[in-house]
Amino acid sequence: MRGLFVTGTDTGVGKTVVAGAIAAALRARGEDVAAFKPAVTGLDDPPDPDWPRDHELLAAAAGTSSDAVAPHTFGPPVSPHLAAALAGTPLDLDALVAAVPPAGVVVAEGVGGLLVPLTEEHSVRDLAAALGLPLVVAARPGLGTINHTLLTLEAARAAGLAVAGVVLTPWPEQPDVMERSNAETIARLGDVEVTTLPRLAAGTPELLARAGGALPLDRWLETATSALPTLRGERVLLRPATPDDAPALAGILAEPEVAAWWPRFDLARIRAEAREGLAIVVEDAVAGWVLVSEEADPEYPQVAFDLFLTTRLHGRGYATEALRLLIRHYAGRGHHCFTIDPSAANERAIRAYRAVGFEPVGILRSHELAPDGTWRDGLLMDLVVHSPPPAA
Repeated sequence: MRGLFVTGTDTGVGKTVVAGAIAAALRARGEDVAAFKPAVTGLDDPPDPDWPRDHELLAAAAGTSSDAVAPHTFGPPVSPHLAAALAGTPLDLDALVAAVPPAGVVVAEGVGGLLVPLTEEHSVRDLAAALGLPLVVAARPGLGTINHTLLTLEAARAAGLAVAGVVLTPWPEQPDVMERSNAETIARLGDVEVTTLPRLAAGTPELLARAGGALPLDRWLETATSALPTLRGERVLLRPATPDDAPALAGILAEPEVAAWWPRFDLARIRAEAREGLAIVVEDAVAGWVLVSEEADPEYPQVAFDLFLTTRLHGRGYATEALRLLIRHYAGRGHHCFTIDPSAANERAIRAYRAVGFEPVGILRSHELAPDGTWRDGLLMDLVVHSPPPAA
């Protein structure tokens, strides 16, 4: 998925204006744009005569309907998880991910700040991680913004999210000493690009597009970010791994029962390749790693896994829970074929994968180089989640 996720340091800081400016500017230059907001609350409040509702503004900016932008709308001006509970229609993270409209570029906007709960278990940050889009942070230019913005950046990076930039808005025509200092300080202490968006007279697509055209959209869209999700189970957390996880992963790979089935990577290589997979976290400690290879072509809805887990947790169901979390997530993204290829001699791993539902389908001859320098066979296993093909 290509696009941007707009969040804010608080409610009412200009997220929708920033998201609308991005969407309108991209559309004005001919991009196929979809706008998305998981929920809109506060529709019971009187409307602003000069500004449309959030989902209406985003719909106009992207050239679509407000129903396509926001799958859930609520009357009370409260947190989305409470609004949904009061309405008797609790939100579901996987369903929200599946509701994102397909497009060449997706501009998603959160609700409130990153840690605002969407459900009893998941926050806006979890949605941003599941979508895997670079983050754009909307913030006020005035007093208090340094602390709020740096806390937001810290919360984002702790979850493995890539931050494309910060937008201070509404930026005055003649910023004072404090406002200019705020922008410089956030950029320096937050190690982030800071740009500004002026106050707009109205939320029309034309004004939004003109303002958005001055933003560094191409640079933001090119921001490297993990497309990997953050998933929480009863005992296991899966999150995008980072180079900081390398020492823990190296220690696990050095365990004899793990080293027997995995190549001997040095620390530099582990550090370089860690971010290609998910860290398996148990009781706040890195306990393993899983490589996820997702096929981008929708006509070949396949996902492949490869994982290792610390020996002390073998046989206790942690790998099973991790795989079930992954299968549920990627099935929700439209995939139905899952593969894994342990060594044909790794009986423990094969039993664990069978417990999830994987079945052997063939031998991969001389598939991997063993630690003793010989070549050994791999076992191709797959699991198919039966579902109807997408509509043409």
